[in-house]
Amino acid sequence: MVLGLKRKEVVLLPHDQAWEVEAKKAISTLKDIFGDSAKEIEHVGSTSIKGLKAKPIIDLATGVSSFKDVDPLYEKLDAVGFKHIEEDDDENQRFLSFAKDGLVLYHVHIVIYDGREWNDYIFFRDYLSIREKERKEYEALKTHLMEIYPHSRDEYTSHKNEFISKILKRNPERK
Repeated sequence: MVLGLKRKEVVLLPHDQAWEVEAKKAISTLKDIFGDSAKEIEHVGSTSIKGLKAKPIIDLATGVSSFKDVDPLYEKLDAVGFKHIEEDDDENQRFLSFAKDGLVLYHVHIVIYDGREWNDYIFFRDYLSIREKERKEYEALKTHLMEIYPHSRDEYTSHKNEFISKILKRNPERK
């Protein structure tokens, strides 16, 4: 199993079942730290979708009632390797990254549980998991973008937004 990429690098690999095992380990660690502050922690992003090539970085969505509940936890999270990346925060999300030996292994997106961002992460994952046509279309787009932006994850990510938005508009419960 391959897990991790250099910070700006874009590489897609075939889906690996071991990513689910690694996600479960990270979720267990996070649950120990978050305790009742986390309503739910889910494996999201491309590594959670069987049959989809993905960057070997595991994305986890952590649903909380309030960002104030998270503030006292940053020191404990940092102690086990989950670093708060404040410049990637916004009003709807707090962001953590876990890196080891120069490779980013995990991204943790802390969002309000059952809020728009939480529901978007879950809907997108579940939608592509059961729709092969859209999954293949997304994979083709990602592969094309990887070829154009192999060393610019920001460009790669921003050019996926139109496709992601198109899928999220299909959610009848989108808030």
